[in-house]
Amino acid sequence: MKCESCHNGEATVQVKQVADGEVKEAFLCAACAEKSGLKSPAAMADFLFGAGSPAKVGAKPGALKSCPVCHMRGTDFQKSSRLGCERCYETFADELQPMIEDMHRSLKHAGKTPAREQTRAEVVALEAQLRHAVDLQAFEEAARIRDQIRALESPHSMGAK
Repeated sequence: MKCESCHNGEATVQVKQVADGEVKEAFLCAACAEKSGLKSPAAMADFLFGAGSPAKVGAKPGALKSCPVCHMRGTDFQKSSRLGCERCYETFADELQPMIEDMHRSLKHAGKTPAREQTRAEVVALEAQLRHAVDLQAFEEAARIRDQIRALESPHSMGAK
């Protein structure tokens, strides 16, 4: 089989990447694999998604930027897939934002919250709604909110205290 990159050499390197349930596969000769920098999983993913080709890497707008704190350059980040310091996130925000959005399908970090903390946050929000309903003298609405708060605060929903 011929190399999918240069179409000359014999393909001896097989690269597979699964993204969004879709398997992408590339067959390369050893020279093209080495030229593309396929030495780490991140480099392989870059190659498969088009970021690893030298023409595209040079064309990236943040490649010449440098962090004012740790002096990391965009090209350093492209090679290592790691940032140098917390300020790098601000410096390379324009380049990181699309990557993060692609990876997480959102720019907002939801994270995981323990059930008890999540329930407590709901109660706090409902208490604010309750105060607002009482201020408006919407007593039926206030009673409904009060019942929601009681249900959330019951020992059954909060766990053993």
